[in-house]
Amino acid sequence: MDTTLGHSIFHRLWRNRWGIIVGLLFLSASVNLVAAENDVASDAALQDLLQALDQETEIATKTKMNIDFVPGMVSVLYGDDLLARGIASALEAMALIPGVELSLSSDGQAQVFVRGIGTAFASGKIKVLLNGVPFNATLSVATTALRIPTEQIDRIEVIRGPGSAIYGEFAFNGVINVVTRSDSNRVFSRYGSHGVTTVGGILVREADERDLSMSLSFSRTWIDGDSVKTGRDVLRNSPFAGLSDAPGESNEKELDTSVIFQSKYRDTKLSVQFVKVDVGDYFGLAHALPSYGPKIMREVSFYTVSAESKWLLSPDLEMNAYLGWHDYKLDSGLHELYPANINFGAGAFPNGMLGSPNYEERKYRAGVDFSYKGWEKHDILTG
Repeated sequence: MDTTLGHSIFHRLWRNRWGIIVGLLFLSASVNLVAAENDVASDAALQDLLQALDQETEIATKTKMNIDFVPGMVSVLYGDDLLARGIASALEAMALIPGVELSLSSDGQAQVFVRGIGTAFASGKIKVLLNGVPFNATLSVATTALRIPTEQIDRIEVIRGPGSAIYGEFAFNGVINVVTRSDSNRVFSRYGSHGVTTVGGILVREADERDLSMSLSFSRTWIDGDSVKTGRDVLRNSPFAGLSDAPGESNEKELDTSVIFQSKYRDTKLSVQFVKVDVGDYFGLAHALPSYGPKIMREVSFYTVSAESKWLLSPDLEMNAYLGWHDYKLDSGLHELYPANINFGAGAFPNGMLGSPNYEERKYRAGVDFSYKGWEKHDILTG
């Protein structure tokens, strides 16, 4: 019985031998094709990796180094990638970096937390640079640079961890450098949810026979800010619950403006940078929802002028000198801290408790750095 069955199977295989051979050849070709596709994909991935490793950054050491050699946790986000992801601004881009979290204070101030540590009033832990120029105010380390739209951004470089050794104040927990585009002429516009509209453009004059190049970048963003509903405010669980306007609409109206001029003549750079943010007061300075509708309540502006020049003193020694000035200004209208007719035991306030915070500072900076490359595989930076 077993012998007959064996002969039967053998005869069937013999009659279909050509079909089996063709099938085996097709299977072999399919395996080879899949292997070839996998090899191509692996080669493409390897090339992408090598290209990424070839990218240079100056943020960690102030000397150009390949990213994989940098002695620190450095992340680099590229503007084109951010646009493809639908990221609207430098502030939103921070959420893509491991260990970085975003938050808003009750009055709408953006806060960046690195490894769980954020900013505190009149004390700073994160240094923000705009095209390598410091863009922090002393008060709460406030900055407007993170409001710049993605269309203007070439890349964002971030150090997670101390950078104070070479960047000084505010760099205790991280450094953020927003680098704007200056490579080609373009105009852009965008309309999104919550009434967000952005327009702007970049004008570039490439280097001529005198080695002079210039770029002018500008943008404006409007946010209607009238469609975000809040929960309960601080008054809801107090004796003044009847005076509360919450739940209601948060005053998130906003108008952002930026103008950035950069010029370069050989090894000398000059930049003039202005970023202004006009905002509402969101949930209120005192966590009590204001009674008025969406309107601009606060103007925050940052203005810097900076000059930088490099000299090659010898084949191995380079000197970099810089001068800078910045002006930071916070102007506020009358904020409603608490609503009308509130009474804290010292008498009623028929118009409510009002406040108008204002602040201004000017800073001057100057410095010289020396970079020595005469020691093989080492750079020595002093300043």
